[in-house]
Amino acid sequence: MDITKNLQLETRRLYERGINFRMFEHSIGGKVGVVVRNSDNTQENASKLIEAGYELDPKVKRDNFQVYTIEVEELVNKHRHMMELIELESNRLAVNGVTYYRYDVTADSRFSISALTDTGSGEIIRKLTEVGYNFGGWSQRDMGEFSIPLADLEEIHGVSLAEDPE
Repeated sequence: MDITKNLQLETRRLYERGINFRMFEHSIGGKVGVVVRNSDNTQENASKLIEAGYELDPKVKRDNFQVYTIEVEELVNKHRHMMELIELESNRLAVNGVTYYRYDVTADSRFSISALTDTGSGEIIRKLTEVGYNFGGWSQRDMGEFSIPLADLEEIHGVSLAEDPE
């Protein structure tokens, strides 16, 4: 699975938990590191990182930051069902002729896409609304905003996100 997509989902997961961090870094030995500035390395932030599955890397000694690591395999497992759901939905969109879009998973549990639309005929808008998306307006001249609840996608694809370990 694509580590970039996993890191996008992980960024959202960490921010939703109220964790402050600067960036991710690739660590040696199949781990991903989260860089935390010393000013953000409070007891509360450290506790939240540990609850999220990270551990302080004692080998990294820097004056202005700390690194907390997690095994790549554990990170992938945390997002396994969401990645499966995104892949299935990508295939469903392709079958319906929607191949150029950006996606995001919103804080209100919706799969949101910005899709290139054919402004003249409205064909893409029609196709997306027929398969359950809500049209939310225009983000740019030819880019329409659409969303569908994750619960609807779970039902459509038979994938439960509730099984993802926390």
